[in-house]
Amino acid sequence: MNRLRVIEFEGLAPSVFCGLYFADVDAEVIFVARAESASFSMPFANNILNRNKQCIQVNFKDPHQLSQLKELIKTSDIVIDPFRPGVLEKLKLGPKDLYELNKRIILLRVSGYGQTGTNKLRPGHDLNYIGTSGILPLINSEDCQFPSNYLAD
Repeated sequence: MNRLRVIEFEGLAPSVFCGLYFADVDAEVIFVARAESASFSMPFANNILNRNKQCIQVNFKDPHQLSQLKELIKTSDIVIDPFRPGVLEKLKLGPKDLYELNKRIILLRVSGYGQTGTNKLRPGHDLNYIGTSGILPLINSEDCQFPSNYLAD
């Protein structure tokens, strides 16, 4: 059986943990960092969340580099999308584009509030969830400490 190949676009914790899970079960995970990203310039291998992953850097504004990424997607099984709705579509890597490149591709979209609805463009982070739920004003209100993020998890 061939090894599963996963393309993980650079994002925040939920998508990184998703890629880590695949890497830990022996999938080939290719972390795609933006060309201007600090994640690539800092020691990639020193971040425990990147264990067992490969890293490439892509300038999404460069047609040649974008074309090379698309060639990689043709031989991949899963794409992890950590972006807000519409970002992959602007890169011509939305669901329809990916399907044209690879009919068996699975797209995992990891966004805070989903791809549709009134909140779809809102940032999805622990603090946003605590605030939206109405719990934020109930905790640490007297000493103004930052709330523990595990509450939203």
